[in-house]
Amino acid sequence: MTACTVLTLAGGWLVSATTGHIPAAGMARNFLGYLGLALLLRTFTSLHIAATSVTLFPIACAAFGVHHGTPARWAWPLHEPTPLPAFIAAVALGMAGLAAAALPVSAARPARPSEQ
Repeated sequence: MTACTVLTLAGGWLVSATTGHIPAAGMARNFLGYLGLALLLRTFTSLHIAATSVTLFPIACAAFGVHHGTPARWAWPLHEPTPLPAFIAAVALGMAGLAAAALPVSAARPARPSEQ
């Protein structure tokens, strides 16, 4: 999963750098951020809550993440493809999600019926 994430992020930046198609970097950034959010929520909540939260996050960004025409720092999907703070937020969320998904089943991550 980590290799797939790194490949997607690197591919987006490579396409963006070589062809000038700047939205490719934003799409890769958003993929990583949404994947991280889903994995993080899936680790600490149920699958249904994680799926619903990831679905509602862009709506919350659009509703509450714009102040005077400028996206808030936490609303990384609303930023243009190139700003560094949005990239850092998405990468941090992605890495946290991947790290949480790699946790062994223990007290920090209780087993679900499908994992028993």
